Amino acid sequence: MTHPKQKFIVAEITKNWKEGVPFMGDTVILANKFEKVIEVNDGRGYRLHSFTLHQLITAPGCMCETIIAVFQDKEQP
Repeated sequence: MTHPKQKFIVAEITKNWKEGVPFMGDTVILANKFEKVIEVNDGRGYRLHSFTLHQLITAPGCMCETIIAVFQDKEQP
């Protein structure tokens, strides 16, 4: 069963830090991860519509950065 292409899709990109060091050895910065998601969705026929950046202190010395991005189908107004 094929589903119709959605007008909007959402992506979540997250990066965790502990005392200023990337958690679990993840050395790719958040901006590079975001660029990759934009590139992949562009190839799928979606353009970046909007995004927000959230930074949350989860424990002493620990931070979670998250980008929530909305993509719109390039063919739909």
